[in-house]
Amino acid sequence: MEGLNIAMKVACDKGIFKGKKIPNNDSYVSHLFYADDALFVGEWGEENIKNLARILRCFHVASGLRVNFKKSRVLGIGVEHQEVTSLAEPLGCEPSRLPFSYLGVPMGANMKLKCHWTPVIEKFQSRLNVSLRSWKEQEGDFYGGDRSIEKKSIGYRGKRPYFQKKTLPGVWNNIAGVRGELEKIGIDLNDVISKKIGSGDDTMFWLDRWTGGNTLKTSFPDMYKLERHKHCKISDRLYDGRCNWNWKEIPTTMEQVREFHMLINGVNMFQLVAQSDRWVCNLSSDGVFHVNALRTQIDWRNMMPGEVSLKWTHEVPLKLNCFIWRAKLDRLPTARALTRRGIQLMSALCPYCELEEEDTAHALFRCPLASKVWEYVGHWCNIPHLQFQNAEKW
Repeated sequence: MEGLNIAMKVACDKGIFKGKKIPNNDSYVSHLFYADDALFVGEWGEENIKNLARILRCFHVASGLRVNFKKSRVLGIGVEHQEVTSLAEPLGCEPSRLPFSYLGVPMGANMKLKCHWTPVIEKFQSRLNVSLRSWKEQEGDFYGGDRSIEKKSIGYRGKRPYFQKKTLPGVWNNIAGVRGELEKIGIDLNDVISKKIGSGDDTMFWLDRWTGGNTLKTSFPDMYKLERHKHCKISDRLYDGRCNWNWKEIPTTMEQVREFHMLINGVNMFQLVAQSDRWVCNLSSDGVFHVNALRTQIDWRNMMPGEVSLKWTHEVPLKLNCFIWRAKLDRLPTARALTRRGIQLMSALCPYCELEEEDTAHALFRCPLASKVWEYVGHWCNIPHLQFQNAEKW
């Protein structure tokens, strides 16, 4: 959008596109950008609208980014709707009229009337109601009361009843939902974050995952049934290199004996040390969770066949990262790309060597002029035989 912003400023300075002058001020407004939304403001006229379409066309040719005219709208203030329709149809846009909505806010309406504020108020109320309802549910968790009991299922822990929520409200519901979304693309949070055992005082022996992919309860169900204290810690069962068991009865059946020997072989390899148990992230070498590490895994798994993966480097200017990204996507305005976009050229050959058709690989690597530049760069950086064949190996 920065390129389009510069193009619009140059067009206004040269009088190609005429913006709208602000009353009692010498400033002009020609365009407003927010993310990927654009609002163009100018004097009403057929030539001005056509020039705007030409600017957007040139922007597409130069950058490869196309403006979807079918989703765009033309609106005239103080102009007959029939005239708006006649100018919108050749551009492929939809004619519109006041009031219209921009970024969810009504524009051009008489805001002194209550009816025009109703959609805005309703949107705020709906969001506030969700937040208030979530807060009330969490308040019920802390203070109890009939309201919270109705939404919970009753269970028993020891001799004391407790209430377990069927669903988590608000932010916690979103956090819990992340696990399901990651599993859809093949990422298991249990593989991303694991427990590193220290003294074993903060990790449950049977119910936590600390020896592999499953809990010991899942891997050795018969042994778990024989255990007296289901919530025991690792330090309760492993002490001074020995296993301290507390069975309801001695394992006797063949299956119990088999599980018992497998259990001993699995836990004897762990040596407890005098430090706290802690969570570690398996995606990073330092064991600390970094958002970019998980983001990389998500992007890699979401890539479709044929998509280009590019690692952005902060040590180089942003415009260089963008240039490399466009080169890998074959979005540079080479002769082949311009021909593909419907631009008629006198010749598609490289203007420097005229040996072959100009595409991204030829312009940056195969052209004799480009090869000579790379040779000088390699000599300057003391890198012998610095050669590339295409942007994929760049």
